[in-house]
Amino acid sequence: MKYSLAIPNYNRDSMAMSSFINVINNEFIDEIIINDDFSNENIYNNLSSLIKNLNNDKVKLYRNNINLKPYLNKYETVKKCKNDWIILIDSDNSIDNDYINKLNCYELKYNIIYCPETPVNQHNWSYIDFKNCVIYRQYTKNNINNTNFSMFLNTGNYCLNKNSYVNIIDLNDKNSELSIIDTLYFSYLWLKENQYFIIPDLKYNHTIHNGSWFVNNVDESVRSTNILVDKIKREY
Repeated sequence: MKYSLAIPNYNRDSMAMSSFINVINNEFIDEIIINDDFSNENIYNNLSSLIKNLNNDKVKLYRNNINLKPYLNKYETVKKCKNDWIILIDSDNSIDNDYINKLNCYELKYNIIYCPETPVNQHNWSYIDFKNCVIYRQYTKNNINNTNFSMFLNTGNYCLNKNSYVNIIDLNDKNSELSIIDTLYFSYLWLKENQYFIIPDLKYNHTIHNGSWFVNNVDESVRSTNILVDKIKREY
């Protein structure tokens, strides 16, 4: 099995480099796609220079002509990948070789997202309650107010099938007001189409910093999250 590592990026250079450097030589990852969402020119140029200095053909950097924001930038990043299976991570997080090795223990299925149970350095964000549990619509309806479960739906940094991801977004409104909560909104759409999550023993490194999307859009994110929770209660 070969994976594409898909990394949407905005205004990060050295941090974006840290997101993939641990797995750059992993034999199961044969491409690393970084799609920059029209970052500050200096930051983008620095990132470009850092990547060129790696002299590694696996790593490919692209740039949008306009700022699409996280939801659509993730979509564009995944579309650029060549492999059927994508590991989609934020550019302020990272995975290591253990993540790949454990992922390889699974027979991957197109309608399942393989979602890490916890960030390794944020133990209070553990989703261990859901380990080995298949997450589907009825489970969501009964547990949407559970803090850990809501955070689980918003975590990302997971593995999934490229065509399944692209098709879900193509079927729905790409410019929805809810797309500001990009991962949570996609999780809702995924479950709405009767797709599933499982939580294997995967972990990723999570970074908290002042430049995060949520920190800079917290009021609108919370408002949109509340709208989405109400939608799930009604529809499921």
